[in-house]
Amino acid sequence: MLNALHRVPSFNSFSMNNPGPQISHLSFADDTIIFSSGRKATLQTILKTLANYERVLGKLINKNKCSFTMAPNITLSIIRRVGNFLNMRYEHFPIKYLGCPIYTGRKTLDIFPEMINKVINKIKGWQLKFLSSGGRATLIRHVLLALNVHTLAAVHPPKGIFELIETYLTRFYWTGNEEGGTYHWISWDNLSYPYKEGGSNFRKLEDTYKAFTAKQWWKFRTIDSLLSKFLRAKYCREGHPSIIQWKPGQSHSWKVMLQIRSEIDHKIWWKVRQGNINFWFDNWTKQGPLCDLMEDINIQQLIPINEVFKLGQWDWTVLVPYPSDQIKEIINNCYISLDHNTEDTPYSTPAETGIFSVSSAWNFLRHKKPIAPIDSRLWHKDVPYKIHDSRNRDSRTSLLQWEFCTADMELLCRKDGNQHQKFKPQGFATQMLELHNKKPFVQKNLCKCEIPNNWNNLLNLMESKLVDTCSVAVKWIKPPLLFVKLNSDGSGVGSSSGGGGVVRDSMGNFIMSFILPLGIGTSNTAEANAFLFGLKWCIDNGYNLIIAETDSLLLRNCISESLVTPWRIKETVEEIRKLVLRHDIIVKHCFREANKVADKLASMSHDTEVTSSPHRSKLYAETN
Repeated sequence: MLNALHRVPSFNSFSMNNPGPQISHLSFADDTIIFSSGRKATLQTILKTLANYERVLGKLINKNKCSFTMAPNITLSIIRRVGNFLNMRYEHFPIKYLGCPIYTGRKTLDIFPEMINKVINKIKGWQLKFLSSGGRATLIRHVLLALNVHTLAAVHPPKGIFELIETYLTRFYWTGNEEGGTYHWISWDNLSYPYKEGGSNFRKLEDTYKAFTAKQWWKFRTIDSLLSKFLRAKYCREGHPSIIQWKPGQSHSWKVMLQIRSEIDHKIWWKVRQGNINFWFDNWTKQGPLCDLMEDINIQQLIPINEVFKLGQWDWTVLVPYPSDQIKEIINNCYISLDHNTEDTPYSTPAETGIFSVSSAWNFLRHKKPIAPIDSRLWHKDVPYKIHDSRNRDSRTSLLQWEFCTADMELLCRKDGNQHQKFKPQGFATQMLELHNKKPFVQKNLCKCEIPNNWNNLLNLMESKLVDTCSVAVKWIKPPLLFVKLNSDGSGVGSSSGGGGVVRDSMGNFIMSFILPLGIGTSNTAEANAFLFGLKWCIDNGYNLIIAETDSLLLRNCISESLVTPWRIKETVEEIRKLVLRHDIIVKHCFREANKVADKLASMSHDTEVTSSPHRSKLYAETN
């Protein structure tokens, strides 16, 4: 019924530009918000529609729970007139819809008080005062940081909100309440890193907020939704979304989305299908937007690829400006095949699978620290949290310098060169040693080691890798009678990639080897392309019984569909699967030591004389 309001002449709705969608309402479950003018005829039409809803479905609308909102500059007399006519109460901005505030004007802390109150009310619970440091860390990680996820995903709070919430979380972590009062040994910024980077595996709210904003930009650029249509019609009439600039008077949400654009837009790679994506501004060559390569030239042309690539040929004359030789070379190295029945496919390059996720965006956008040698090995399911907590207090503070005394195993804490305090080693090291009779992990590893009697050697032991080693005989195995075996490998050095392989018969005799330069790429793409090249050669030369071996377990699992295929090799793997099913090819995994010939050939693909002709293979075949 509400969708039909636009066809009623007396209904004056929220106005949009002609290309944009006409929006009369938004509805989710039993919450509905209607956009209209305050004219009497329009309000009568809305009330009539609601009355028809009540009559048809037999449900009554509770007007005590309904309200209306008008622009802040509306006079009080108009508000009273509309309120008497609708028989509903008036609410001024900000209002709440689906748990999120809707406001006009500047963003202030007063608009988002519930985000802070949720955290404080949870911390004030009397039962939380009895939690250990590990319990408080678990509560922060899984409850307190998750309380405002819905708000962060939908709206854009000011940064001051994040600072206030993190202040309360830091106080709670170190003291057990929201008031603080004790020394904070490590700041929240240093705690908000993964375990392996020396943190406590907390997440900064600003990083989570940026990840959700990146999701909004991803959906806007890749999904033809109502919101996407609305934003394009309102803000992108003058150019491509990747070059539009924010103007005063536009919404805060649009401003924040444009701020995240520079970090995430070039990470969207488009696989050309129909060719409707923009030639200049969309990243379809894996080298970024082509407009970035045209220095000091302001490009405004909005032209899709299917108007430049016609009948298998590039028509450079339709482009303004004329592309440089560098751009032509990049494009000629891209394989393009238009399919008018399939839409262009976007891939998120930070995600291994190419499917956008908030976690992959968070990991890409956050600030990273180098891997901490001890912390990367300390965390294990059998190691209690209090060990790491004591390590936080005892050995990672930047304010104190520690000196280990090997004579009496006491730990002296010195500040500015003067003795400040003395501790017994009741924390990290001693508790670690006491665990060896209780925890299977430590018992399995530490009990096999000789425990030293001084701190320096003990720390060296903790930093060493405690792994079980075993020896296995590895060799290349001949294929059965009438079979041939293909061994392939890939290599990546910097941004250059290449592959190689060798084909041998059941007697181990040489049949063919190849070197395949591939230009820009990764080791995984090189592995897949070398494997595919070898299979095609065997099939084209009449070998029907084929065993194909690769030392890439990732590639073998992707071919067998036991692993989600990374986006970079998805098309190559799909082509390999078709050949494997059609010709009953046996695919196996082998150790690198049994694949040394292919490994050497792949490394030779980086030679200068070979890489001068990328994608052109060198074949070495047996001659009779």
